[in-house]
Amino acid sequence: MHIRLPNLIIAFITQFIFYYFTFYNNVAKQDLLLGSKPLILVSFIIVTLIITICGYLINDYYDYELDNHNKNTENRLSKGSIILSYTIFNIIGFVLSVVIVSVLDVFPYLGIYIIANLLLWMYSAFLKANGFIGNITVSLFSAGVILILLLAEFANLALISSTDASILFSPFNALIFFSIFIFLISLVREIIKDCEDLSGDSIAGMHTLPIRYGLGRTKYIVFAFLILLMIASLAWTYIIWKVQSNIFVIQFITTIIFPQLYLGRLILKSKEKKHFSKISLLSKVIMVFGIAYYISYNLWN
Repeated sequence: MHIRLPNLIIAFITQFIFYYFTFYNNVAKQDLLLGSKPLILVSFIIVTLIITICGYLINDYYDYELDNHNKNTENRLSKGSIILSYTIFNIIGFVLSVVIVSVLDVFPYLGIYIIANLLLWMYSAFLKANGFIGNITVSLFSAGVILILLLAEFANLALISSTDASILFSPFNALIFFSIFIFLISLVREIIKDCEDLSGDSIAGMHTLPIRYGLGRTKYIVFAFLILLMIASLAWTYIIWKVQSNIFVIQFITTIIFPQLYLGRLILKSKEKKHFSKISLLSKVIMVFGIAYYISYNLWN
C-alpha cells in the first residue's frame, strides 16, 4: 500500500526512456548536464523515485483513518512507522540531492527537492481535502517526471528543438505532447479515484468534486477532460501520420485512441464503486500504452 511498486517502476522507465531518447540520443554527451555523468543521472532518477515514495508515505499518514473506509488496510505499517520511513527517505533524498548539485555545481537546483516535498506535504495535509486543487497538484507531479528533464537540461533545449515544420515529430515536441498526455490522463484518473472513494471521503469531511457536485456532474467533468485528451491525441495522430510509417500510426490509434473512446463510454455508464475501479485501472493502462508507443517508435528509428 505505502510504496506502490508498479507506479515506481512506471516512473523509473518513463524518466529514463524520455531522457535517453530526448537528450542522450540528440546531444553530445559532454554537453549534457546529467548524461555526461551516468552515476549522476542514475542518482537523479533515484531522487525522483524517493520524492514519489515520500509523497505516498505522507499521504498514507494523513489518510490513515480514512483508509479504514476506502481501502484494504491489511499489512499496512503503523502511523509511527510510516512517519519514520518518510523521514528516512526524505533524508536519503536530500543527501543525494546535495551530492548531485555539488558535483554539477548547480546549487539552486537543491530548492527543487525541498519545494517538491513541501508541496507533497501540503497536498496531503490541506490540498487533497479541497478536491480539484489536489487533483491538479498530483497530475502536475505525474507530468513533472518528464518536465523536470527540461529544467535539468534547459541549456540544451535549442539542440533538440526544430523550427522545420516538416519535422513535427521532434524529440522536444514529443516530450511536450507526452507531458500533456500524462497530465490529462492522470487528472482523469485522480477525479475518478475520488468517485471511487466517495463514501469514505464524505465521512472524513472532504470537499472533492463528487461530494460537491455529485457523481452525475462529476462524470461529465471527467468526460470533458477526456475530450481534451482525445483532441490532443488526435492532433498527435495527424502529426505522426505525416512523418511516420503507417505501423506507428496504427499502433497509436489502436492502443491510445480506441482505449480512450472505450474509457469515455465507461465513464458515462459508471454508477458503482467497481465501475470507477475499472476506469481507474484502464486510465493507468492507457498511460503505459503511451509510454510503450514512444519506446517502440524510438527503438525502430
